[in-house]
Amino acid sequence: MLQLMFYDGRVVSYAFSDIREMQKRDAGHIELSIYGMEKYRLTIKGRHLNELFDLLQLGRIRSMTELGPRTFDHPEDSPAIDTITIETLTGPSSF
Repeated sequence: MLQLMFYDGRVVSYAFSDIREMQKRDAGHIELSIYGMEKYRLTIKGRHLNELFDLLQLGRIRSMTELGPRTFDHPEDSPAIDTITIETLTGPSSF
């Protein structure tokens, strides 16, 4: 399972077998297509996410934690997930 932990305390998990597509636009934007009981698009935005993308492709990441807007003690040059959004998709995929 891939566990997503949000800064507001929510936790959401998805099976790795439901991940159908991964896209990286740049080092700060990753999108995952998840097709389980519903279709979802996960958007991960942050800084220095190249290594995260590589680990996701290999299935070697178990959880991701959203830092949120009030995190100030995180170094600027280290990887950070600022926001994770989950969008429910209907109809054909727009990826």
